[in-house]
Amino acid sequence: AEARRVADLGRAASQKVLTIPKHEDLFQPKWKPPLSSDEVKSQLQGDPVRNYKNCVRSQGDIFSHPEVLRQAKMPTTWERRRIVAPERTFAKIPSQIRYRQQSEAFPEAKDELCTNLHRKWLVEHRKARDKQLHPVYHALVKVDAAKDQVHDITRKKALARDVL
Repeated sequence: AEARRVADLGRAASQKVLTIPKHEDLFQPKWKPPLSSDEVKSQLQGDPVRNYKNCVRSQGDIFSHPEVLRQAKMPTTWERRRIVAPERTFAKIPSQIRYRQQSEAFPEAKDELCTNLHRKWLVEHRKARDKQLHPVYHALVKVDAAKDQVHDITRKKALARDVL
């Protein structure tokens, strides 16, 4: 392992002394022969950190992998006003007067509230009002009643002929 490390620095493997690299070391060929399988196995056995490298994030990955940024939801006018107001503004105040902005409808007036004379008038009024609102229906009812009368009269005439 020591020989390989020294060779990586651009020095001969036989040198044991580490020195400052020289300018000539930059011009050495970059290609290195591949390691034999025995050398790879010995390097891997001698590396104490090898088993833990895959469990730890590499440092600086926060800056190198930007995530897709999504546009934040813009607060509404009401939300923006509420953000800057203190919480006590919206707390329940026991003395605060509460009312409905839209008034509630009055209950329907019933016939029991009227006098007897007015109740009788209401019955007749409803009949007349219904005839005014639905004139076609009431005309058809009258036509049907007239047809029934004609049928009864023809039946009675036939009965009278048979008797004579």
